[in-house]
Amino acid sequence: MNINYWGGGYGVPFRPYRHEVRDIVIALIIMTIAFANLFSTLLSVGGLMATFIAVLTGFLGHELMHREVARRLGYIAYFKAWWIGLLLALATSFLHFIIATPGATVIGPKVWGLPPHEK
Repeated sequence: MNINYWGGGYGVPFRPYRHEVRDIVIALIIMTIAFANLFSTLLSVGGLMATFIAVLTGFLGHELMHREVARRLGYIAYFKAWWIGLLLALATSFLHFIIATPGATVIGPKVWGLPPHEK
């Protein structure tokens, strides 16, 4: 089928849910601070920007691709931050390692597309 959850074609731009924008922004900020602290680039503007770009492409790109694939297959999907995981990432960055568990892509029921095969 040639439509996505929002009713348009595949060329529809990024359209997040309201709570998803908040979760993404908070997760990006906390993960950037955690990784900048881990790599000792927190006080350097250039280092902080490089860390932000790394988190943006690595973490956010990864999670949004999960979301986009699910949406293109007709499922409801959005990023949901895990607040305990974000605190864990921030706390462990002070111990010279990091447990990065910022959240996950939540995938809900299918809202359009072909009926499931019986096979």
